[in-house]
Amino acid sequence: RGNSEGARPTSGDVSLTENVFADNASWPINLSNIRGWPLLRDNSGSGYGTDGILFNSFNGDATLRADAGFPFVSSGGVVGPSETLVVEAGVVVKFNSGSRYLDIFGTLDVQGTAAEPVVFTSIQDDSVGGDTNGDGPSEGVPGQWRSLWFRADAVGTLRHAILRFRPLRHLQHDV
Repeated sequence: RGNSEGARPTSGDVSLTENVFADNASWPINLSNIRGWPLLRDNSGSGYGTDGILFNSFNGDATLRADAGFPFVSSGGVVGPSETLVVEAGVVVKFNSGSRYLDIFGTLDVQGTAAEPVVFTSIQDDSVGGDTNGDGPSEGVPGQWRSLWFRADAVGTLRHAILRFRPLRHLQHDV
């Protein structure tokens, strides 16, 4: 309580399960520039500037799980050339103000289902994942984030994905 962030691990050798994060200034969980990926399950909390799990660049493979307890918020996410990002069914990924895309040099594997799609949307979209940015009831508008950007040699699989509040060019691929 009362810290800038609830937890900010620097390596994936961490398990954050069944925790309550409350009344901190910034993020319940900040995974910026982490090496590896921690186990995140059944966390909860409120009273943050942003109620979400922040991620951007990471080293190694990662899995975004629906039972982590918060939506994931990309702050200019990068999937490196030898990395795989798996996004499990039911996950909500929101794009933070100023971060316009998920930059994929490696592999993106989106595993949504008809019953539990994966949603990529604006941080201002309160219809999924709740009021993540704490600005009260709001809706996103088209163009608040840019794209899933598949760079040359990137690999991508999207199953049952919903991409909300992006411009018309929401999937990009370098050739």
